[in-house]
Amino acid sequence: HSCLCRDPEAAEGGELVLGGSDPAHYIPPLTYVPVTVPAYWQIHMERVTVGTGLTLCAQGCPAILDTGTSLITGPTEEIRALHRAIGGFPLLGKYIIECSIIPTLPPVSFSLGGVWFNLTSQDYVIQVGSGQNDVRGTR
Repeated sequence: HSCLCRDPEAAEGGELVLGGSDPAHYIPPLTYVPVTVPAYWQIHMERVTVGTGLTLCAQGCPAILDTGTSLITGPTEEIRALHRAIGGFPLLGKYIIECSIIPTLPPVSFSLGGVWFNLTSQDYVIQVGSGQNDVRGTR
Protein backbone atom coordinates (compact mmCIF):
# COMPACT_ATOMS: atom_id res chain seq x y z
CA HIS A 1 0.00 0.00 0.00
CA SER A 2 1.42 3.39 -0.95
CA CYS A 3 0.04 6.86 -0.41
CA LEU A 4 0.15 9.74 -2.92
CA CYS A 5 0.24 12.34 -0.18
CA ARG A 6 2.50 14.78 1.59
CA ASP A 7 1.38 13.47 4.97
CA PRO A 8 1.33 9.64 5.13
CA GLU A 9 -0.75 9.88 8.31
CA ALA A 10 -3.52 11.89 6.58
CA ALA A 11 -6.89 10.23 5.97
CA GLU A 12 -6.91 11.42 2.34
CA GLY A 13 -3.97 11.50 0.00
CA GLY A 14 -3.45 12.25 -3.67
CA GLU A 15 -5.07 10.47 -6.55
CA LEU A 16 -3.74 9.20 -9.86
CA VAL A 17 -6.31 8.88 -12.64
CA LEU A 18 -5.22 7.03 -15.79
CA GLY A 19 -7.14 7.33 -19.06
CA GLY A 20 -9.63 9.95 -17.92
CA SER A 21 -10.33 12.74 -15.47
CA ASP A 22 -12.26 13.17 -12.25
CA PRO A 23 -14.52 16.27 -12.28
CA ALA A 24 -14.50 16.22 -8.48
CA HIS A 25 -11.03 17.81 -8.75
CA TYR A 26 -11.71 20.64 -11.20
CA ILE A 27 -14.51 22.86 -12.48
CA PRO A 28 -15.71 21.48 -15.84
CA PRO A 29 -15.34 21.79 -18.72
CA LEU A 30 -11.70 20.93 -19.40
CA THR A 31 -9.95 23.06 -22.00
CA TYR A 32 -7.95 21.09 -24.55
CA VAL A 33 -4.99 22.80 -26.21
CA PRO A 34 -2.91 21.06 -28.89
CA VAL A 35 0.69 20.34 -27.95
CA THR A 36 3.07 21.94 -30.46
CA VAL A 37 6.33 20.41 -29.13
CA PRO A 38 5.57 17.10 -27.36
CA ALA A 39 9.00 16.74 -25.72
CA TYR A 40 8.31 19.87 -23.63
CA TRP A 41 4.49 19.93 -23.38
CA GLN A 42 4.77 23.18 -25.36
CA ILE A 43 1.57 24.84 -26.53
CA HIS A 44 0.56 28.07 -28.26
CA MET A 45 -0.59 30.84 -25.90
CA GLU A 46 -2.68 33.58 -27.49
CA ARG A 47 -2.08 36.41 -25.02
CA VAL A 48 -1.27 37.45 -21.45
CA THR A 49 -2.80 40.46 -19.72
CA VAL A 50 -1.87 42.15 -16.45
CA GLY A 51 -4.98 43.90 -15.16
CA THR A 52 -6.43 46.13 -17.86
CA GLY A 53 -3.26 48.08 -18.56
CA LEU A 54 -0.68 45.68 -19.98
CA THR A 55 -0.77 43.05 -22.73
CA LEU A 56 2.11 40.62 -23.15
CA CYS A 57 2.55 37.93 -25.81
CA ALA A 58 0.28 40.13 -27.92
CA GLN A 59 0.94 38.24 -31.17
CA GLY A 60 0.79 34.86 -29.48
CA CYS A 61 3.82 32.96 -28.18
CA PRO A 62 4.96 29.49 -27.18
CA ALA A 63 4.32 28.36 -23.60
CA ILE A 64 5.26 25.25 -21.67
CA LEU A 65 2.94 23.63 -19.15
CA ASP A 66 5.03 22.12 -16.37
CA THR A 67 3.35 20.75 -13.27
CA GLY A 68 6.81 20.19 -11.79
CA THR A 69 7.40 23.88 -11.06
CA SER A 70 5.50 26.65 -9.33
CA LEU A 71 7.30 29.39 -11.26
CA ILE A 72 6.01 31.54 -14.10
CA THR A 73 8.82 32.51 -16.42
CA GLY A 74 9.11 34.04 -19.86
CA PRO A 75 11.14 36.31 -22.11
CA THR A 76 13.25 38.72 -20.03
CA GLU A 77 11.74 41.97 -21.36
CA GLU A 78 8.15 40.78 -20.92
CA ILE A 79 8.82 39.56 -17.38
CA ARG A 80 10.40 42.95 -16.59
CA ALA A 81 7.32 44.71 -17.98
CA LEU A 82 5.04 42.50 -15.88
CA HIS A 83 6.99 43.36 -12.73
CA ARG A 84 7.01 47.07 -13.52
CA ALA A 85 3.20 46.81 -13.72
CA ILE A 86 2.85 45.06 -10.36
CA GLY A 87 5.67 46.74 -8.42
CA GLY A 88 8.06 43.80 -8.23
CA PHE A 89 11.78 44.38 -7.94
CA PRO A 90 14.59 41.97 -8.86
CA LEU A 91 16.58 40.17 -6.19
CA LEU A 92 18.91 37.22 -6.81
CA GLY A 93 17.24 36.05 -10.01
CA LYS A 94 13.67 36.33 -8.71
CA TYR A 95 11.33 39.24 -8.06
CA ILE A 96 10.15 40.48 -4.67
CA ILE A 97 6.78 42.09 -3.89
CA GLU A 98 6.01 44.11 -0.76
CA CYS A 99 3.50 42.21 1.35
CA SER A 100 1.35 45.29 1.93
CA ILE A 101 0.50 45.70 -1.78
CA ILE A 102 -0.42 42.08 -2.53
CA PRO A 103 -4.19 42.58 -1.97
CA THR A 104 -4.17 45.45 -4.50
CA LEU A 105 -2.27 43.66 -7.29
CA PRO A 106 -4.06 43.15 -10.61
CA PRO A 107 -5.01 39.75 -11.99
CA VAL A 108 -2.67 38.11 -14.49
CA SER A 109 -4.64 36.32 -17.22
CA PHE A 110 -3.55 33.79 -19.82
CA SER A 111 -5.49 33.03 -23.00
CA LEU A 112 -5.07 29.36 -23.94
CA GLY A 113 -7.22 27.61 -26.51
CA GLY A 114 -9.55 30.60 -26.66
CA VAL A 115 -10.24 30.45 -22.89
CA TRP A 116 -9.01 32.99 -20.34
CA PHE A 117 -7.40 31.65 -17.15
CA ASN A 118 -7.23 34.34 -14.46
CA LEU A 119 -4.75 34.31 -11.59
CA THR A 120 -5.19 36.56 -8.57
CA SER A 121 -2.20 37.85 -6.61
CA GLN A 122 -2.88 35.05 -4.13
CA ASP A 123 -2.33 32.61 -7.02
CA TYR A 124 0.82 34.13 -8.48
CA VAL A 125 2.74 35.27 -5.37
CA ILE A 126 4.64 32.76 -3.22
CA GLN A 127 5.01 33.59 0.46
CA VAL A 128 8.43 32.81 1.91
CA GLY A 129 8.84 32.80 5.68
CA SER A 130 6.23 33.44 8.32
CA GLY A 131 5.27 36.22 10.63
CA GLN A 132 5.36 39.97 10.23
CA ASN A 133 8.55 40.05 8.20
CA ASP A 134 7.33 37.84 5.35
CA VAL A 135 9.02 38.15 2.00
CA ARG A 136 6.97 37.29 -1.04
CA GLY A 137 7.97 36.81 -4.62
CA THR A 138 6.21 36.05 -7.86
CA ARG A 139 6.00 32.52 -9.04
